[in-house]
Amino acid sequence: MVRVKAVSVNPIDFKKMKSGWLEPMINSEANPLIAGYDAAGTIEEVGNEVTFFKKGDHVFYAGDITKKGTNAQYHIVDERIVGHKPSSLSFSEAASFPLVGLTAWEGMVEIF
Repeated sequence: MVRVKAVSVNPIDFKKMKSGWLEPMINSEANPLIAGYDAAGTIEEVGNEVTFFKKGDHVFYAGDITKKGTNAQYHIVDERIVGHKPSSLSFSEAASFPLVGLTAWEGMVEIF
């Protein structure tokens, strides 16, 4: 569980909201829509099977479109899609990087 310190807004966030793609995820007031994809924060708790991180680690990641979004105070995320935040970046800078960084990587390395 990550205590979210910063998030970013990407075109996919807007497109999902505008298209209604997330509407089926809204089940009730007890299960509200939470948008957002990229985040940076501090590990608050770890599950029994977590091996890569410990409480207090600073992390950043691009979330999972099949799960609740990152625009929350706390976010549950699979450790396999999380990285340690570079100490040279602020939380805001780190949160702005994951999805655009992955897109650039795919465009430059995987496509060419």
